[in-house]
Amino acid sequence: MNKIWVLGVDGNYYQLREITKENIVQQRQNRLHYIVDDFVALGIPKHITKEILLARGVNKWFANRQKLIELKHQLKELTRTYLGLILVLKKNISDSRNKIQGRTGARELEQIRGALELLVNIRKDIDKICKSERWVFPE
Repeated sequence: MNKIWVLGVDGNYYQLREITKENIVQQRQNRLHYIVDDFVALGIPKHITKEILLARGVNKWFANRQKLIELKHQLKELTRTYLGLILVLKKNISDSRNKIQGRTGARELEQIRGALELLVNIRKDIDKICKSERWVFPE
């Protein structure tokens, strides 16, 4: 039986059978060309591997992963915007002129705080997905 070797992020080659739960993080990931290069090293032509990855939906999931990471960054920016709004509303609440006119902004402040909490929770969930364990075997 031929030994199968893959290139790790540390520049060393590892046999596939030597990959364990402990050392899997040393393997390069998240680029289609790593998969293609591994199969080319096994003698499978590049164009065949690319067609198989495309047909099986692997390309789609790599693209969706990138979109998920972009969404996480957008949520981070939106969170910063909401934090800025909270600071403005707190200032308005403490402003005596607004209190006299009956416009405290307390209701708006609570609504924004609720929305901010939701954004933070969604971002945490996305972060967990992006940083999930690599040692998985989905059906």
